[in-house]
Amino acid sequence: HPSAKAHSLKFVIRAGGIGTRLWPYSRKERPKQFHSLVGSRTMVQDAVDRVRAIATPDDIFVSTGADMQHLVREQLPDVAADHIITEPALRNTGPAVGLECLLLEARYPGCTIASLGSDHHVSDSARFCDLLAVAEAAVEQTPEVLLTLGVKPTRPEVGYGYIKKGRIVDTIDGVPIHQVESFIEKPDLDTARSFLGAGAYLWNSNMFVWKARTVLDLLARHEPELHRLLMEIGSSLGTRTEASTISECYPLMPSVAIDNAVVERSEAVATIEADMGW
Repeated sequence: HPSAKAHSLKFVIRAGGIGTRLWPYSRKERPKQFHSLVGSRTMVQDAVDRVRAIATPDDIFVSTGADMQHLVREQLPDVAADHIITEPALRNTGPAVGLECLLLEARYPGCTIASLGSDHHVSDSARFCDLLAVAEAAVEQTPEVLLTLGVKPTRPEVGYGYIKKGRIVDTIDGVPIHQVESFIEKPDLDTARSFLGAGAYLWNSNMFVWKARTVLDLLARHEPELHRLLMEIGSSLGTRTEASTISECYPLMPSVAIDNAVVERSEAVATIEADMGW
């Protein structure tokens, strides 16, 4: 039985959002991930620092909007220019994740990606890294699975989506992997209270571990137009038209969240209860 050990996991820190929930603190010119909410490091710096224990510089990528590229360069000077994935337009997380999967699959065929938000506070980084290693082992074992990190709710929260966990399908390094029974959009207060008491519901942290190839296959099935544009970009990779093809095709993609595009439509979704001080 595989244990969570050495790996070739690639980490993509998604820093392309404009953080409308924290407006006016989070403005378009400097969204929340480029501010520090806890301590002196900004949230995007924290997001990169958190994975350094298990990632080499070659493993870490940052995906961001064209307008925010300068902030990434300024705040993350040690992330190489060719590890910054630039989204030419704001098209939600579906196209952003599609692009990162396309580019990394071309560069590292068969790769597994941890696609992580840049605006989280995690107090137990060591546990977070352990859980990512467990998630990676689960995905290596079952390549078609999309693995989400869920968080045990500590209060009736109406601002988050929820995951209903089903039966345990595996245990790796003592960590149970649960099948996902369903995703629930932001509930009302009474529903959130009942979720808290039930024990089967987790907050959806929007952090994922999956095979790039699996996500691309699911986009082909569920979002054919988005996939067609990705394939057009794919055929230009490594040629002198690469940059212009990305800037032409990307803005034409449908604006759809990766959750709605593939995660909620896939039959093979699993979750780990992530006790990491999120």
